[in-house]
Amino acid sequence: MSRTISDIIERRSIRQYLEQVVPHDVLELLIKAAKYAPSAMNAQIWHFTVITNRGVIDRVTDTLKAASLHESVPADFRTRVTKPEYTVNYGAPAFIIISGDPVWATAINDCSLAAGNIMIAAHSLGLGSCWINQPGAVCDVPQFRSLLTELGVPQNYKVYACVCIGYPAHSIAIPPDRIDGVVNFVN
Repeated sequence: MSRTISDIIERRSIRQYLEQVVPHDVLELLIKAAKYAPSAMNAQIWHFTVITNRGVIDRVTDTLKAASLHESVPADFRTRVTKPEYTVNYGAPAFIIISGDPVWATAINDCSLAAGNIMIAAHSLGLGSCWINQPGAVCDVPQFRSLLTELGVPQNYKVYACVCIGYPAHSIAIPPDRIDGVVNFVN
């Protein structure tokens, strides 16, 4: 089996991280991998905001919690993110916001593929990662939108994916078996 296929199969979502800083050149390599993800018509309509400052990541968490109280946010979401222990990054030292131009119908797909490349590349380099949904759910709430703009997310872009990155605090678990009955071949 190729190393690439092994990395895809072995990658797991990591929710506990060491405090060890991810070197800047490694983060640049992850973004390079993201930028080589497929995009519709090769439009590359994404934008990557890489945050490594713990205080800024904490502001993202705090602002997300406050924004989740907005009337447009579903109650189940609100309940999840307003818990005192909730953090947007599971304590990882790096947080990547992937946003895209919503004028493109494929923006969510393109940004998701970029996030997938980041997570597989991170695993191949001995890093852990986890997909984070919550910022996308509140990206249009004014107080969260204001923070996104301050962080450099283009004003008209929506958040379609976020990924936290860091060194896993524990060994990575063996992947569970995949479920059967989800494939049919048509010849």
